[in-house]
Amino acid sequence: MELVTGKALAADLGVAPMSVTRARQRGRIAFADVGRKLYDRTAARVDWEVNRQRFQMVAPAPTAAPTGSPAASPAASVGSAMHDARLRRERAEAALAERRLHEAEGELCRVGEVRRALGDFVAGLARQHNDLAHRLAPELTGKSQTEIFRILDAWQRDCRTQVVAECRRLWGLEPHA
Repeated sequence: MELVTGKALAADLGVAPMSVTRARQRGRIAFADVGRKLYDRTAARVDWEVNRQRFQMVAPAPTAAPTGSPAASPAASVGSAMHDARLRRERAEAALAERRLHEAEGELCRVGEVRRALGDFVAGLARQHNDLAHRLAPELTGKSQTEIFRILDAWQRDCRTQVVAECRRLWGLEPHA
């Protein structure tokens, strides 16, 4: 998601900045980051085009329709409701397409996959921790304090190397030292 100012969005759309402000005030486009007053470039473009096409498709309404005329009937509001439903569907499809793109690029992943991978990772660390006393006891028996520190330091480095390798394998991350 690329965030831009109203001026930058107006330049992208080829309109005056005031047109972007009016569209936002009328609910046709919305800030992605309200606190900083920034728009999501892709979503704002989609909203702009959908609203522009809607404006071109809708004929100007008569100023005063007689009571019994078709313009005053409930059928006139059905067209508006259908358009609103179509607009919601188009926005949902655009959002879904954007999510799929981010997922394909590796920027998003499913929560279940992360929980499963993290659970396996933590379970592996717990198993190593539980085996610590059994693995180190024979090595530490009868050793001097200096030798014990050397062995424990080597074991710590080995554990850190394994954790870093596992983080890289699972998530492509480099843990902070």
